[in-house]
Amino acid sequence: MNKIGIWKEFEMIQMLFYAFMMIAVSLIIIVGFGIGIKNEVDISQIEKGIAEYRLLNSPDCFIISDNNGLLIRGTINLSKFNEQHLKECFNYPEGKVMGLKLNLKNLNGDILKTIEMNQQLSSQRLVCGHNKDYSCYSDRKYILYDENGITQGGFLDIVMVKKNE
Repeated sequence: MNKIGIWKEFEMIQMLFYAFMMIAVSLIIIVGFGIGIKNEVDISQIEKGIAEYRLLNSPDCFIISDNNGLLIRGTINLSKFNEQHLKECFNYPEGKVMGLKLNLKNLNGDILKTIEMNQQLSSQRLVCGHNKDYSCYSDRKYILYDENGITQGGFLDIVMVKKNE
């Protein structure tokens, strides 16, 4: 056998190795991309997180502002903590409503105020784990509340119920 035949044989083995590597890398990319596409994003959790953020940080909701008009985020004005402000805070279209119940408690656990939006829907929180028609979210946040100019600490229990579409 001549030297050219040996060279081409070595080159063929190298090409097989490169072809195998290219196929392996391509499969890894395709499988990884396929797994990424198949994952579903749970938008309901994002929506509930945005609603919670809006409750505690929006000037349309319960936040107190100082004498200069600056908002004091995370501090609830008890005079604004009512159902009217809650409905103004969540200006949902008629067909897309969420049930919401808020319990404001002091540090001793005594309930100061309770407000509820869409009581019929928020009462469905009892069946949330068993009924897939409803998605529920509950959380407890440490907040500050202003009562007659005195700022105190407390807890805000948030319960949100949304009918799945």
